[in-house]
Amino acid sequence: MPQPIYFNGKFYGGGLNGVHRVADRLIRECDRALALMPPNQRPRAYLMTSADASWVPPLKVIERRNYARTDQIWEQVTLPLAARDGVLVNLANLAPIAHRNKITMIHDVQFLFADCGYPARQRIGYRWLTPLLGRSSRVTLTVSEFSRRMLDQHSISPMARTRVIANGADHILDAEEDPALRMALGLEERSYAVMFGSPKGYKNNAVAFAAFASGAAGPTRLVVVGPGREQLVTAGLAPPPGTVFAGRPDDGALKGLLSGALGILFPSRTEGFGLPPLEAMLCGCPVVASPAGAIPEACGDAVLYAGTDSPGEWADALERLRNDPQLRADKIAQGRLQAARFTWSAAGTRLMDVINQVRGEAAMTQTTDNSMPDLSVDVVIPTYNRRDLLPAAIASIKAQTVPVTKIYVVDDGSTDGTIDWLREVCAQDETIELVEMQHGGANRARNAGIGLAGSQWVAFLDSDDAWEPDKLERQFALLDARPNLVGLFCGFRLVGGNVELIHRPRDNPSLLDLRCANALGSTSGAVIRREALQTAGGFDPQLPSCQDWDLWFRLRHMGPMGVARLPLVRFNCGPHERITTNMNKVLAGHRAIFAHLLADVDRASERATIAAQHKLVEADIKRRFGENRAALMLIVRSFLQVPSKRALAVAWRTARAMWRDGIRREPQPGPAAAA
Repeated sequence: MPQPIYFNGKFYGGGLNGVHRVADRLIRECDRALALMPPNQRPRAYLMTSADASWVPPLKVIERRNYARTDQIWEQVTLPLAARDGVLVNLANLAPIAHRNKITMIHDVQFLFADCGYPARQRIGYRWLTPLLGRSSRVTLTVSEFSRRMLDQHSISPMARTRVIANGADHILDAEEDPALRMALGLEERSYAVMFGSPKGYKNNAVAFAAFASGAAGPTRLVVVGPGREQLVTAGLAPPPGTVFAGRPDDGALKGLLSGALGILFPSRTEGFGLPPLEAMLCGCPVVASPAGAIPEACGDAVLYAGTDSPGEWADALERLRNDPQLRADKIAQGRLQAARFTWSAAGTRLMDVINQVRGEAAMTQTTDNSMPDLSVDVVIPTYNRRDLLPAAIASIKAQTVPVTKIYVVDDGSTDGTIDWLREVCAQDETIELVEMQHGGANRARNAGIGLAGSQWVAFLDSDDAWEPDKLERQFALLDARPNLVGLFCGFRLVGGNVELIHRPRDNPSLLDLRCANALGSTSGAVIRREALQTAGGFDPQLPSCQDWDLWFRLRHMGPMGVARLPLVRFNCGPHERITTNMNKVLAGHRAIFAHLLADVDRASERATIAAQHKLVEADIKRRFGENRAALMLIVRSFLQVPSKRALAVAWRTARAMWRDGIRREPQPGPAAAA
């Protein structure tokens, strides 16, 4: 008989807070997912809660089991006994220690810090109990990669056993916007900024209060949602005169407040996730936030960032939103796109995946010990007149230690016999499918392959490159510790030129890293979630080159990237024609993406850093094509703009090339050139 699922509903007997809201939404989504299953395949599911709980939602298939008392003794003794035959799911930080087949969500580690705002007794209890829960759970859940790292760093739960399920934000869209509160407070549109007030030190309300107290915020008024002035003053804070206190509005009134605001301020010193900025984005409200904790992970580049201890930066950000309508409109548009990624439906799906994994693992340990995760992957190969190189590429896929589901070879109008050869191969091997297209470029061909792919993952291989036999196996091994990775990459070995070189991309580069350079490498090393590729829109065929860099940057907004740093791709840099052997195409593509990556960067210092790094990228291109003097000038300009270790490294490579080849004398225009 399938293992039943038990949901710990103790939190329904307490007050409503952020953690409880998240737990409630996840249980609703699990109920919705279970209701879609055929009745004969649906596991039994129970919500274990208090008979007096007043805000338990109506559930379709999860059966409610009521208890007269749901205190700590109930949670530690009665609950594990009642749920002993199944998987126990705990979504509100606490769980019974004794139950060993449990899933526990630990939202953050704020209880470890003195300014967390918890009473001393509660803080001590959390510090003692939470590590025990992390160690005794089959799987620990948390809400961000930042929180996952913190749980590991503080020895609460190892990263290998921790899964990330990000909160949804789309509940705010369910509410009907109600402007009544804004009108009652006498607030005109764009005349005020909203902040969620809190007496907790790490929420850092003080920096916003200081910005307004100094008068630097100009005519903008500050509206505090949540606690009143007295509660904040008792906590040692000093709300400036003129601060408006909006109380605790429902979602409709909050939506009306946010949609009319100039922006929302989110100055926390740390956050396990950061839901209010995402709610504001969906309401069309620009966000000013501190770059702390999980906030950059949740908000990406869709917000203006200000220092946690710099009141002037908060005032400056408000001034920019007030005086630059285009900037404000851009941030609203970026915010809507960023926040749209965080849905409760997706969170519920990920939670059910984990629950089913734990239930499945429990069943498999009773029958077999050598089961493997079900990871399906399709491979897309664009090709054009590569009859001599394509067989080696396909052979390297067939030699993988992890079998692929389908190989889509998309021919881009070849005229050298490639199509005839492929037809013969496809007739003999049903895993290979030929797709014939008119000549339109490799990235249109790749996009056609993406459209056909049906597996969970899509890998790419250029028809002149090849894989090492264990490439996919080593890349999929990254998912053991980080199952939420959006893309898997690897190192590569350059072969076919004068010198064999190895390139090892860094693991999980940041958005800033990817603004500065293609920190992940070429398409032949990439394995990407199919849904992410479809959401991102695939490769941009309008770019003359660097389409891979452009796509990696867009995908990085969706989540982290993992890199197996071994050279698992043989990158053929021989004399055959490809975009990367045509300097004019390479430079045109790079300059186009340089402009794109700088377009939405507002801070002058950040723009300078990125622009300086772009000069180094261009210098490397010049050096690769023997333009050593031009490369050296770009390096000098980069170093003068923003000194960096990378500039020195590129200078050293260029100096070695100049020593080896001699300083290239650039041809001077003469009569023949003029003619």
